[in-house]
Amino acid sequence: MQMPNRNFDDAVAGIYRDASAIGVRLPRLIQLLHEYGGVETVRRLIFADSEYTSGFVKLFEAGRSDLTLEAVIVDNREFHTLFTDEEMREFRRHLFSIQYRNVEDPGD
Repeated sequence: MQMPNRNFDDAVAGIYRDASAIGVRLPRLIQLLHEYGGVETVRRLIFADSEYTSGFVKLFEAGRSDLTLEAVIVDNREFHTLFTDEEMREFRRHLFSIQYRNVEDPGD
């Protein structure tokens, strides 16, 4: 049985692969994944200075919000334990702002 961290790294690599297949380039994502692993990549990208990552915006504009880091995390319960409650709330807030699926308002 694989550990959640390893599964998560594979899921992030899958985001890169699937985004590339639809013409969305995410070079920073794969660079950080190789350097830091999936969890630290998320922290470095999502909790950086800007409100939304360029990857989030590109995938939203391409109609593939399901490929955002936030969606992959929120949609897969096994990954929830890798992040704090505060981080999970931030992921849900991002998804709620674009009316992603059935994500409820996480509040603040």
